Amino acid sequence: MDEPEVAQLQGRLDHPWIVARRHELAENIQRLRRTIERARAKVVRQVVCHRDFGGFNLLVDGEQVTAILDWDQAILGPREHDLWMAAEGDRGELFLAEYGARDLDLDHIEYALLARALRDMAARVLSDTDRPGVDTWGPGESPSWTATWRCTVHSAHDSCPDGTHLPPHGAGVYG
Repeated sequence: MDEPEVAQLQGRLDHPWIVARRHELAENIQRLRRTIERARAKVVRQVVCHRDFGGFNLLVDGEQVTAILDWDQAILGPREHDLWMAAEGDRGELFLAEYGARDLDLDHIEYALLARALRDMAARVLSDTDRPGVDTWGPGESPSWTATWRCTVHSAHDSCPDGTHLPPHGAGVYG
């Protein structure tokens, strides 16, 4: 859970594209450090993580995934580190249900979401590319996603503590 790009970003908080938001970025970098400390203190199941498991790296025939491409960033790590992509789509709950995502660790999920957002910001700022992406960037969690993650992590059943129901495993995300 080393983040060299984020460390470089911290040294560039005076960059003209982000100087007005430097306090927000500094707070999120500190939040990431605290999250890393909590996550490192936990023992979680290790799996092969793709680390860039998004739509551009999936070959799909109808609703069936036929191949996963671009494995050059793959690592052995907590499964939560690949689930950031579920937060970026409009079918995240279905993805989590299909994945069988139960009993996930919130600290590792927070790490994955926050690290991904800060790495993306660092890539843009450090290379001086995609100013519009810098202007719209933000690691914030929507209330609905926060509820979905908490429900998924704490529920061992198909219903959440608040009485809502997640789609059953195999609910048709990928066939």
